Amino acid sequence: MQAYNYKEKVNALVATHVQASKAAASNFDKPSGKGSSSSSSSSSTLAPPKAPTAPRLIVNLSHLRALDPGLVRAMMTNPMAYIVALEDAVNDLAEAENTKFSRTETPIKVGFEGSFGSFHVSPRGLLSSSLRSLVCVEGIVTKVSVVRPKVVKSVHYCQATGSREEKEYRDSTALTLGLRNLDENGNERGYKMPTTSNYPTKDKENNPMETEYGLCTYEDSQTVTIQEMPERAPMGQLPRSVDLIIDSDLVDKVKPGDRIQAMGVFRALPGEF
Repeated sequence: MQAYNYKEKVNALVATHVQASKAAASNFDKPSGKGSSSSSSSSSTLAPPKAPTAPRLIVNLSHLRALDPGLVRAMMTNPMAYIVALEDAVNDLAEAENTKFSRTETPIKVGFEGSFGSFHVSPRGLLSSSLRSLVCVEGIVTKVSVVRPKVVKSVHYCQATGSREEKEYRDSTALTLGLRNLDENGNERGYKMPTTSNYPTKDKENNPMETEYGLCTYEDSQTVTIQEMPERAPMGQLPRSVDLIIDSDLVDKVKPGDRIQAMGVFRALPGEF
């Protein structure tokens, strides 16, 4: 990947993100300067800063295919394990190159472009054989949902013991779903499964716990419906549709009527039929 200057791309992403984070923090600390009343000054000070979106590195599959064709074939058929490993490697590189970057705040995510070959399909071509595969779907946006926050990690405090606990959440769309769960010593602890969305209210000793909402981590989520292009649908048949679940920096990027290409993992979600 160094031959295609991906290291420079990571450094540029990190530098831009660190600069945006500094700008957001400085704007939060800077007084508005509008009006002389204390109410206007206090309202501007209490306004939360707009956090920069998570950076995303776009990897060209043609570049990977030139280095290792077998790697691309394996990633297309089992993308979740490879995408997680690739994102871990990118974040390791970013932290090594820039000490001001922290993956715990806004980790770098990975996207793909280039030739998908037989995995470039329309909504009609998404069959059971494509499940759990990395695909490129082309169509027209017909419906866009509102952006909703999704909890990723919650923090809870117990006044009785003075302890703090954290809980991570995974839903049916998590990339890490089904991967091996390792403890701190590297021992396997089963597989990562979806978690409940209930906040813990008591600790192991039945002491009440309070949720620290300011320390919790949330992620934007949105559902987009795309439809098969009319000129590509078989004559006499209605165009077919498929739902896309997008999050983080990808939300609010398209509107109904846009013709798009979406790259992602094709999965069957419970309760959809």
